[in-house]
Amino acid sequence: MDSIYVAVVYDSLTGTDHSMVTSIIAKDWLVTMSEDELIRKLAAFGHILDQQIDAPTEETKAIMRHYRELSEKQTTHVGIRAERQNKFIDAIELL
Repeated sequence: MDSIYVAVVYDSLTGTDHSMVTSIIAKDWLVTMSEDELIRKLAAFGHILDQQIDAPTEETKAIMRHYRELSEKQTTHVGIRAERQNKFIDAIELL
């Protein structure tokens, strides 16, 4: 329960839609990752997105750049939202 609350709060702080929470549930990350690991990954994602830290790899950097681009335009478009969710999943799995 605490992990979901943290994700929802973090989701509102990063300005993303509910694809973060949907991804956590769909990928079963609350079961496959420890709470600490998930929180660490979500925090890293937010810090990279806010350009407070560098992405650890070029692959992650490219995914985050694409995620940011998708977040800046047509945020309600279903296709773009789905692609953004996929980029979020890719990034979290790499972090």
